Amino acid sequence: MGKSLHRHVTRAICISDNKILLARSNGKCNFHLPGGGIRKNESAATALIRELKEELDAEALIIGFLGIIENQWSVNDTFNYETTFLFAAKIEGSENGYTHSNEENLSFHWIPLDSINLMDIKPECMKDLLLRLSHIYNLSFNTCA
Repeated sequence: MGKSLHRHVTRAICISDNKILLARSNGKCNFHLPGGGIRKNESAATALIRELKEELDAEALIIGFLGIIENQWSVNDTFNYETTFLFAAKIEGSENGYTHSNEENLSFHWIPLDSINLMDIKPECMKDLLLRLSHIYNLSFNTCA
């Protein structure tokens, strides 16, 4: 029997001018929402503010909690289970559409909302959620005003 890994992460949905902020790890083709791992004894909201500061060197404001997404997948002989805490967030200084990466292995991109369906966003369930939200709410709210 293989290994099993369980990870808790926190991610931000940041929308401005009908664009969503997505991250891409260098050498990868897919995108993901900004954020990262939650440390022991750290709340999901505190972890998100810390992660966004580390990744973007910017202050973040949590607008609201959106929900939890569970994702599971296997790689080789390892079963992975990830619990994602999802927040709407506002990132200071991102109004002009430029977002600088503070980490060498990450780049950030403002993607038009009407292009979400064309993007390779991981996990796939996150892409599905973003597409559903865009149809339900027309994603007309700006979290990064």
